[in-house]
Amino acid sequence: MPLEGPSLAVLPFEVDSPELSYLADGIGDRLTDALTQIPGVRGVARAAAARFRDGAPKPADAGRELRVRYLFAGAVKGNATRLRLSTGIVEASTGFQVWSDTEEIGAGQVEGLSARLSRAVVHSLHVDALPAQILALDRRLTGSPEAYQLFLLAGIMRRSTLPMRLRKASG
Repeated sequence: MPLEGPSLAVLPFEVDSPELSYLADGIGDRLTDALTQIPGVRGVARAAAARFRDGAPKPADAGRELRVRYLFAGAVKGNATRLRLSTGIVEASTGFQVWSDTEEIGAGQVEGLSARLSRAVVHSLHVDALPAQILALDRRLTGSPEAYQLFLLAGIMRRSTLPMRLRKASG
């Protein structure tokens, strides 16, 4: 029996500066996490989408490999205090843009991004979600922009050192 609802992969965000990598990865990770909270949206695990980190794949190839109908792609430019975020949803089989947006945000607005982007996915892909499910996306982890950036950085560092720690533990 086929699964219901749209399928989506959040591809790794492109960055114009290595210092923004943790923010871009964190934004993508939080978006993936937020989308899993919405019944009716089937998301690909971040580890599966991570293979597309080095360069933009052809939408049809990425969609086929990840077995999704839609791809969420983004780019982060700027610096740690002022960011320009370009995001979009592409239908993988056709390459047609379903939704896109570009915004400039300050460091204090990064925490709310996953909720705003998740709402854009729900609206653009016509997902039947209850108002309470949409409101739940606005749950903040912290009220401090600095603490949230440290949270994102810690998550990336934890994942990047995990393979090394596993090798040490098994060797």
